[in-house]
Amino acid sequence: MFADGRSLLQDPSSAIRCIVDLVIRAPSAAINDPTGAVEGLDALEGVLRRLGQRTLHSAATLDDDETVRLVAPTPDWDELLDLALR
Repeated sequence: MFADGRSLLQDPSSAIRCIVDLVIRAPSAAINDPTGAVEGLDALEGVLRRLGQRTLHSAATLDDDETVRLVAPTPDWDELLDLALR
């Protein structure tokens, strides 16, 4: 059985890394898929557009009394943009 993968809403940086990996490898001599690279860039633009409209903040986990017990930092816009344009 396979576990569910991370979604764009749960981890946008993972989605960006996957797309960037595809865009970098597609035009290589071994793969030679320039169309795939262009489609990957289009997908990357779509992800960045959606993320640009969202409020990015840290995720907090509350206990039964609604006391914050864990704060998980998430990447901000600058970090996501840097990841996409490396």
